[in-house]
Amino acid sequence: MYKPNLFQIFFLAFFILTSPALAAKEKSEDGKSDKEIPDKIQKMIDEHRKKWCHVTWDPKINIVPITDKVKYDYSLSTKELSTFHIDTDSPYDDDVITDVGGLMSGRINIDHEIELDEEYHDGLHCFFYKEINVEIAISPKVYIAKEYPKGTCMFDEIKKHENKHVLVDRKVVNKYAKKVGIKLVDLINEEMLVGPVREKDSQLATDYLRNKVKAEINYIAKQMYDERNRRQQLVDSLGEYQDVTDNCRER
Repeated sequence: MYKPNLFQIFFLAFFILTSPALAAKEKSEDGKSDKEIPDKIQKMIDEHRKKWCHVTWDPKINIVPITDKVKYDYSLSTKELSTFHIDTDSPYDDDVITDVGGLMSGRINIDHEIELDEEYHDGLHCFFYKEINVEIAISPKVYIAKEYPKGTCMFDEIKKHENKHVLVDRKVVNKYAKKVGIKLVDLINEEMLVGPVREKDSQLATDYLRNKVKAEINYIAKQMYDERNRRQQLVDSLGEYQDVTDNCRER
C-alpha cells in the first residue's frame, strides 16, 4: 500500500480387541497385573505389522508454490481505495491526513489433499499415507488510483512500490513451501501408518492420520502469515513513502 501525504493432533489408542488405555484399567482373568496387558497387545500389534500391516510403498509428497501473474487496476479513485481493508499500519501519525494512492491485494492461500491407502487382514485394517498434495498460492492484484495516470512520475513510483509487496509474498511462498515439505517428510518418517484397527475404529484411524498433517500445515501457515505481515509492514515504512514522494518532487 502507498499513501502519499494530503492479512489437533489428538491421541489415538490402537484397537484390536480393546483399547490398551482401557485394558490398563482392567484386571486380567488369570489375575496377572494390569501392566502386562498393554505389553501383550503391543506384541500382537508388532506381529501383525511384521506379517502384513506395513507400508507397501513410499508416500508421495508434492508441494506446489503458485504465483499468478500480477493483475493491475487503474480505475478506482483514492477515495474508493481508502475503503479497502489494509493489513499494514500507516507509518504516519494519526493527525496526518492521507489518501491511498495504491495498494496490493492478494492473500496467500494454502490448500491440501491427503490420499490414504490400507491393508486388510482377518477383519483388521492398517492405514497409511499414499500421497499428500499441498498448494500454496497467491493471486496478486495491484491498484493505482486514477488520479495518477500512466506516464506520470507518481504512477511509476506507486507501481514500483506495490510490486515490492508482490515480491515479498513470492519470497514468503517459496520459503514456506520448502518448510512444509521438510516438515511433512519428518512427520511421515516418524509415523506413517496406524493399525491394526477393527472395522468400527477405521474412521478414527483415518481421521488421526489426516489431522496430523492438517495440524502441521496449520502450524506452519500461522508462522508464514506472521512473517508475511512483518515483512509487508517493512515495505510500508515512512522512509519508503517519503522516497516515493521525493523521487517525483525532484523530476
